[in-house]
Amino acid sequence: MPQLVVGPAHSSARSIWGQAVTIQAVLFGLAHLYGFPSGWFGVAMAATWGFGLGVIRMRTGGIVVPYIVHFFANATIGVLAVALLR
Repeated sequence: MPQLVVGPAHSSARSIWGQAVTIQAVLFGLAHLYGFPSGWFGVAMAATWGFGLGVIRMRTGGIVVPYIVHFFANATIGVLAVALLR
């Protein structure tokens, strides 16, 4: 019997978190509209990345791991950009 009560509530909570991750991913993508690559392709790439970071945040329960992942991704992009644009 407890599963009947917890099941729908758990499913509803997952749905709300899934919607929140999707919304933040879209906003993250839009915030990178003028990044590299720029334009809507860049928005789509950043939104996909933002969705992944949101999932990491949900699974770890904190912001530290997604922050570290984002830092190292940006560091890698920076190093590649400097190396390729010499």
